[in-house]
Amino acid sequence: MGAHYARPLATLIGGGDPPALAHVPLRLDRERQVLRGHVGRANPIWRGFDGVRPVTVVVQGPDVYISPRFYASAGHVPTWNYAIVRVRGAARVLDRDEDRQEVLRSLSERHEAGRPEPWSVDELSPAWAAELRAAIVAFEVPLDEAVGAFKLSQNRAPADRDGVRRALAGRATADDLAVLRWMEPAVPARRPRDTALAPVLRRLLRLEIDERRDLGGCGPTLEALCLRLHLEGHLDDVFLLYEAKFASFDAGCMIEGDLLTMGLPRSTVMPFVAGRLAALPDGQRRHPHLLAVLTAAFEHPTHASPAELRQSVLERLGEER
Repeated sequence: MGAHYARPLATLIGGGDPPALAHVPLRLDRERQVLRGHVGRANPIWRGFDGVRPVTVVVQGPDVYISPRFYASAGHVPTWNYAIVRVRGAARVLDRDEDRQEVLRSLSERHEAGRPEPWSVDELSPAWAAELRAAIVAFEVPLDEAVGAFKLSQNRAPADRDGVRRALAGRATADDLAVLRWMEPAVPARRPRDTALAPVLRRLLRLEIDERRDLGGCGPTLEALCLRLHLEGHLDDVFLLYEAKFASFDAGCMIEGDLLTMGLPRSTVMPFVAGRLAALPDGQRRHPHLLAVLTAAFEHPTHASPAELRQSVLERLGEER
């Protein structure tokens, strides 16, 4: 689930009657395929972590309310779209003090990443840090079994699914966009060109962006590189085109928002960009207005269709269709 969207706070269900419950932040160790976390030593749930009896971990992904008004057809009732993963494995306690320290450090570093002044466990005095470690129990849960539960309007007719996509893209909350990412295939609607030109264009455009930031203006080189990169059709290049647009005042006027859409549907672009901004440590700082620029481009496009946009780009480059 992490590749798309996941909340780190999971529900941990231990054995026993009644079953013990805890809500704990967890971190996935991809190399060892285990979930790691910690609970307070006063929490009795850890006493069942014997490496034999399985526990269940429920990892909650995005969820959104789906109104019957979203559908193209009539006769429906409200429902919910969601993505959830349930993991089962025999949890075991990590007894070593260095394991407790590693669990604390890795969790804090994961969530402090990208902050201007990230907090570190090293700021604690040795005595206080030792006291905190003594008050917790670190544990890990192997991914012996993982089952996903995904309700994403997959049982609806294509027209109804499209209606849900449009509604979520229009409302555009964080969960709306996250659910859209699950609803959309990973492959964009327009396949990018399979050429070696894109890496060269990116290097040249980065150099030109740096120069425009220093000297101002725009010039034909920056514009041509942006147009060429748009035609290559790689969705990742939205971020570089955004940086080019805001390299200077003149560039902002010349590089219109339509270019940043890459000629792709809103339901493809917005969830992808929102997800990348959330995943990048400095995404929001480097691209503070990107979602707003894209929203304006989709709601008030300067071209009637992706085909018209492409033709306009070719004409500006002096090429034929």
